[in-house]
Amino acid sequence: NEIGIHFDNEERIRILCALPDSSFLDVKLRTALAMNNPKMVSEVTFAIKSREMENEWGKYTLSSCPYIRPGVNLDEWTNTPVKIPLTQLREEQFALGAKLSKLILGYMRDRYYPYPLGCLNEIVKCGVVFPDTRDEIYCQLCKQLTNNPNDISSRYGWELMTTCISFFPPGNEFENYLEAFLREHDRIDLVISLHKIVFTGANEKLPSLRDLKREEKAAEESYSYNNY
Repeated sequence: NEIGIHFDNEERIRILCALPDSSFLDVKLRTALAMNNPKMVSEVTFAIKSREMENEWGKYTLSSCPYIRPGVNLDEWTNTPVKIPLTQLREEQFALGAKLSKLILGYMRDRYYPYPLGCLNEIVKCGVVFPDTRDEIYCQLCKQLTNNPNDISSRYGWELMTTCISFFPPGNEFENYLEAFLREHDRIDLVISLHKIVFTGANEKLPSLRDLKREEKAAEESYSYNNY
């Protein structure tokens, strides 16, 4: 019942239970997909990927990502907005990349903004509406969460990461790099959330401020739980 597979034949149950882990997960994944159950799909794909890529995650460091602009330093937090995007955004999107940097710094309290929820609103809506900016948002967040000396900034950075993952996925090419970053920081809860949003796709409906306040509260609780 737990995995959504039902048999009325005792022999079939015994056969299923005798399957190797890999085959059992494949059966469970097919069942989850047939049921269109995002929660089950995310849990199963997480388990499959954990098994198949156990020794591969070291290949997916941000510094080795070919989609990062040459010469960009992703290994250190900064309180200065970037002037040039971290990813290969088109030249006409450079100003948007710089604006996103200011908004992220504002929400993380690295720069003063009188209404940080407004920063969150613009970041999430940008990620939902403009798919090209999603990897830039996630790259900037990863940079700001690397060697961050400020506990408050780090806390809001992880809350922002949590909220973004609940609304839009990264691009296909960047997905493994983001997952490797989350695994490196022991945020398995976010890895599973990442698998879920990759399966469901970005929200088609733009979030309201009430939606964002609710997600912000959930992200705060998630951060507190993972740092207890």
